[in-house]
Amino acid sequence: MQSLIPLALNVLLYAFLAWVLLFALQLSDLFASLVDMRGAHDYRLTRRAAQRRVTEYFWGIPVVFTLVLGFTLGMDYAGRLLFDESRTRDGLVVVSILLFVAFAAGIGIVYALGRVDSLSYATLRANLAEDSESRLTAGQIEAFRSQLDEIDVKQRRIRLGVRDTAGMSRTRAELKNLAEGFRAVPPSGFQAMSAIQWKFAWAYLWRGNFLRVVPPIVALLAFLLGLAIAIVDPANVGLAVALAAAVVISSLLALASARASLASKTAWHAVYLKQRSEVEDLLIELEKATRKGVAGLGDRVARALQILREQQE
Repeated sequence: MQSLIPLALNVLLYAFLAWVLLFALQLSDLFASLVDMRGAHDYRLTRRAAQRRVTEYFWGIPVVFTLVLGFTLGMDYAGRLLFDESRTRDGLVVVSILLFVAFAAGIGIVYALGRVDSLSYATLRANLAEDSESRLTAGQIEAFRSQLDEIDVKQRRIRLGVRDTAGMSRTRAELKNLAEGFRAVPPSGFQAMSAIQWKFAWAYLWRGNFLRVVPPIVALLAFLLGLAIAIVDPANVGLAVALAAAVVISSLLALASARASLASKTAWHAVYLKQRSEVEDLLIELEKATRKGVAGLGDRVARALQILREQQE
């Protein structure tokens, strides 16, 4: 049994390194949700969606680091194939694969960081404001209604992950109630996060996004292996204690990330509700003016926009 301890320690080392990488991703996930939550405001920017989320930027940091690390190790392996072992063909194959992965990853990162939603409540509201000076036909109003229905599919429903089923109905109802309150009074600071109950964060952690529990599971497996080593060799008891602390820290961080993610979804849903109500008011005004054929359509819509801005301020 003693002869297996060096092998077990090597396995434990690799498991710990994997957990360190996953722990870094946990931190990125938590801070991305926190910053995203605090940025849930209605920005009125010309020709751009009102949503200015930073999740992609936070995830870009560990992704780029992982790619650089993998590319470095791959080039080292290719160099040994080419120059140390004289396996030219195998070395060139490895280099070609690395270059393909690098270009594909670069394209994916640039697309993720640079993309802007082309269809949202904010863009539809901006389009309605631009057309407020024109006399719209019934067909144009119907086209705007169709766009609103299409946006509703994307933004009107709070999405709770890949396992978003009926089991999350209580969580969804709680978030909707909070979002209704935040629509009138936008949350400040960490108010949205403090409003999320821990039981809903726990349900979302296991049912909404299972990837958040992977780091604690890896830490738990490493702890069990460390505990077995400590039983055989008591000199490694300190290692088992450190791994137990890693399990606790990773578990708490996963739960906090789930709570922050729900808070971010709630805060942004409140923004969407407000934007949709403004779009609906503008459409109603335009429909009334179109049916009655009343002159001065631009003045009426401009007045409606002014009232909405005053209410927002």
